[in-house]
Amino acid sequence: MGGGSSWYSWQTPEDVRAIMEGAGFSLTSPLRGIGSVRVSPMIPRKHRSPFQARDADQLQLMDIELTLSEEYAGNGRYILAVARNTIRRQ
Repeated sequence: MGGGSSWYSWQTPEDVRAIMEGAGFSLTSPLRGIGSVRVSPMIPRKHRSPFQARDADQLQLMDIELTLSEEYAGNGRYILAVARNTIRRQ
């Protein structure tokens, strides 16, 4: 989806794996979703925005995010991929 001065794209974890492998990278850890749980109705509203949360709530949100980031990588606002370049340069 694109056009004008803005351009957006959405990838699934499977898309990210394929893109990385196609570009000569090998994932060195599981993909992780960033912001995976903030939009979930199961998460109390006070935990959804780290900017409005108290320090203790921010820590709790971080714990939730880290715990679920691998399992819910596809739900993240972003997907973190850590990889190593497998193409040898001469």
